[in-house]
Amino acid sequence: LHSTLQAETEKRKILHNTIEDMKGRIRVYVRVRPLSDTETKAGHINVLTKEDDRTIVMSPDPATSNEVRDWEFDKIFNGATADGNTQEAVFNDTSLLITSAIDGFN
Repeated sequence: LHSTLQAETEKRKILHNTIEDMKGRIRVYVRVRPLSDTETKAGHINVLTKEDDRTIVMSPDPATSNEVRDWEFDKIFNGATADGNTQEAVFNDTSLLITSAIDGFN
């Protein structure tokens, strides 16, 4: 029974790591926190906008340049908690990758 369990566990690890490998070995996530009440009261504004699921855009800074900048990531967590920007959402999206790393797959 123990050897059967060990064999099935190894099969699960191999299949799990194959799926994770198909997603890409290197993934880049970004999480943009919402402004705090103190920042909002002080007149600060959020300069980052989530353009789509993979692109984030930074508004130009008139003091330094008029250039709009954008970056692409594998996953963007942006906005308030109501928009899904929570620790739980980050964990759910990365938990399989973490399991793969704990299994010793790199």
